[in-house]
Amino acid sequence: MGIKGFFLFLKTKYPEICQSVETEAKGEKALKTERDGCDNLYIDMNEIVHKCTRGSKKKTEPFVVKSMFKTVERILSVARPQKLLFLAFDGVAPRAKMYQQRLRRFGRTNIKSDQFDGNNITPGTAFMTRLSKCFHHYVHRVLREDAQFDNVSIIVSDANVPGEGEHKITEFISQQRKPASHECKTRHVIYGGDADLILLALATHEPNFKILREDSQHFTFVQVHVLRESIAREFSVPNFPFQYDLERIVDDWVFLCLLLGNDFLPQLDALNKLDNLLTNLVRFCKKVYRSSKGYLTDSGSINWDRVKIILHELSLAKENNFKKPTPTKGGKRLKGNGENLVPITTTEPQAGPSTREETLQLEPQPGSSSSEVDADTIPPIVAVKRRWDYDSSQKVVGFKEHYKLNRSNPEIQSAVALEYAKGLIWVLQYYYRGVPSWKWYYPFNYSPLPSDFEHVTSFDTEFEMDTHPLRPLEQLLCVVPPWNSWLLPDSWAMLMTDPESCLAEYFAKSLKDATLPLDEDRVKIAVKDLDKKLTAEEKRRNVVGQNQIFVGKLHKGYDFLRGVSGKIECGENLEAHKMQPSYFGGISGLVLAAENCVGAGETLERPVHWLEPLKDCHVVCLNYRNPQPDEQDVKSAALRLNNEVVASTPILVSSQSQLSDEIHHPEAGGSSQCGTTNLVVSTVDEKSVDEN
Repeated sequence: MGIKGFFLFLKTKYPEICQSVETEAKGEKALKTERDGCDNLYIDMNEIVHKCTRGSKKKTEPFVVKSMFKTVERILSVARPQKLLFLAFDGVAPRAKMYQQRLRRFGRTNIKSDQFDGNNITPGTAFMTRLSKCFHHYVHRVLREDAQFDNVSIIVSDANVPGEGEHKITEFISQQRKPASHECKTRHVIYGGDADLILLALATHEPNFKILREDSQHFTFVQVHVLRESIAREFSVPNFPFQYDLERIVDDWVFLCLLLGNDFLPQLDALNKLDNLLTNLVRFCKKVYRSSKGYLTDSGSINWDRVKIILHELSLAKENNFKKPTPTKGGKRLKGNGENLVPITTTEPQAGPSTREETLQLEPQPGSSSSEVDADTIPPIVAVKRRWDYDSSQKVVGFKEHYKLNRSNPEIQSAVALEYAKGLIWVLQYYYRGVPSWKWYYPFNYSPLPSDFEHVTSFDTEFEMDTHPLRPLEQLLCVVPPWNSWLLPDSWAMLMTDPESCLAEYFAKSLKDATLPLDEDRVKIAVKDLDKKLTAEEKRRNVVGQNQIFVGKLHKGYDFLRGVSGKIECGENLEAHKMQPSYFGGISGLVLAAENCVGAGETLERPVHWLEPLKDCHVVCLNYRNPQPDEQDVKSAALRLNNEVVASTPILVSSQSQLSDEIHHPEAGGSSQCGTTNLVVSTVDEKSVDEN
């Protein structure tokens, strides 16, 4: 989900990044806007699953799954992949994401008996297992019947493979860049509506990248290479103070966007009401460039001396922003720069002499694995978070009244700020290198003030090494509410429903209990003796899976993969075999024999009663692993663009490339460079499509 309103902001500020795709009203067959389609198409499947199940009153499971098949086919008709189709379902998420997942699932109440319960869309459920089997069958049918896929490989990463779908996709892309055989001109398209995909696409540094979005069955391409041009234009200032590197600037821009919001940390308090957030962050960043002559980030690491300058600027900007009250009219807050103000709705209190205070008990969340923050030794912090009001004279309440922390204890301020800084490192590394630690999560339910980072003198943060994701049923236990205990095997459900259970404190029936993230060590101890009570099918639901690659009989790599698949039939020890990229459209990696591979000419049995068996099947299926990076590449982010690589034809004209280098202050009445849309995270509310 990330930053609310982020895509709306981008398409308003940079309208040239959007390319509409016209489709025929009947049959929804896409017009060929590009002659050859794309090379690789990646689909974030959870968005399709949510769309097809949402509002599914009186819809049967066969109807819902078949509608997913039709949605995939409609996407294929628009993108037309020539080399690879990658279908990625959300698997077990890092613990840093589970807290948010738990809150969302506890918030789904009053589900009617004839409606689909969205909590089914969680790794480990019987529904997701059946869905995986149905798509296994679907991929076989496509490769068997559609001639357009004769030389296209298909990779499926189902819900048993750990990781969020979009991150599994971009990790695959980044790993493909490391072998010398990588084709730098590969044309990538990702289907998905999550705004985070834009940042993840930028983080790959691929020169030919588009994101396919769908709204009311209308398709739009977001041209990432054009956004790169727009970022270059934004930072195009005379006399750049040191060596200009667009790839480093793109990385810094991604980091600035992560400051605006992400799925793993609460938003910095200074960003809640500051107008033109990204515009000002860019201005602050350019000030840092001028003063320090260096970039904010480097291959997923952060230069904290420079970032602290930006945080200091944010603190000053917030205080200045609240010195001038927001104009109101008829009880509605006005939006604009002093001219042509437009009323907008607001949930803030009406004008009046009184104020409303909300006292929050702000404590570290239990179960923290951090060595820097100990929930037993740090006393609770009581903060008064005040909603902003204006009296009849439009006099604003003082800034320091807004968010009071215990200013007498700088150790607490430093601990919170340090853990938040560690969180920013975790998020940036997650975007550029993969999961730094599966166990880490932010242990507080509030963010520090930007000024609190001044108390932090050292940012040497380390994550626990050699951590592993939870198994699907373990995560399911951690994130679903007690009224969904039926999603778990009976032997595990009692951990939720039995008042004498060792985990009972986490499952009282109220939303407040969702704020208690389960300690994964306690979970593992609780289920240790329950594994033997699982049925064979329940054990399969709890397996940590692997990606699988499929090719048809006419594919160049069919004979090679069929030879590898035969080893399991001969009882040979399973070993990984290196793929020959020239057989697979430049795709590198390792393959291993898979137990669910159907022998040549044999029948693929129906996974559910409403699908037909596929006879005389000549599709080979193997387990797939990403290419292993060289030792020297482990600590590096995505490789930079090669000098000889030329991205798509530049779209922006040079006359647009000069922007003012002055910092925009909302209180000064300057006009926004965002047109009529300001990126105000607390008020711009674009409907999120990521419901995981």
